[in-house]
Amino acid sequence: MDASHTLASMVYARAFILVLTLASLVGACGSLTPAESRVREEVPDVGRMPPDFAVSATLLLPGDVATPGAPTWVRPAWYVVEADGRLRAREGVRTPAATLPPLVRQLRYEDVRELWSTVRAGGLAGDTNADVVDSVSVASGVQELPRAGVIRPTVALYVSGSGKRRGYLVDISMDDAAAQRTRDLTARLAVLAGVGQGEP
Repeated sequence: MDASHTLASMVYARAFILVLTLASLVGACGSLTPAESRVREEVPDVGRMPPDFAVSATLLLPGDVATPGAPTWVRPAWYVVEADGRLRAREGVRTPAATLPPLVRQLRYEDVRELWSTVRAGGLAGDTNADVVDSVSVASGVQELPRAGVIRPTVALYVSGSGKRRGYLVDISMDDAAAQRTRDLTARLAVLAGVGQGEP
């Protein structure tokens, strides 16, 4: 009886130790998953389009008239892409008291993503250290349209995303990245809205 009782006690003791060991391993594995998730969430994906991305682009021209020989999209116009992908547009000179342009169409996600990529490539998205806020073609911190008009083709650009809003005046007659991408953006908006041929 003593031998069998001792053997049974040893078996129970080993089983108990095995259960404790397995429980600690499961607990350790379970504690890693949330931590890893938190780390991944804390590292921003700066290349990802923010869900609240929106953009407004107003093309301003000297004398408010198109330049002879310029691409057909280079004409006074105001484009607005809302966060839900709705595109609004109006041809003509935008006045300070102008109301929001009429709805033109609902854009596909791929279209909005392309617009976001263009803005970001010009350093105007505000999500990287490569923002071109000191570019010779860009005046940043713009809150409203210039009252005195412009002397060169200019786009008043307002970009929203990640809970922030940024305003720029971009001289699109220049050749730096900000000017080039703003031309691309405006031309693409013209195509999507059916304004001119949209050729940059």
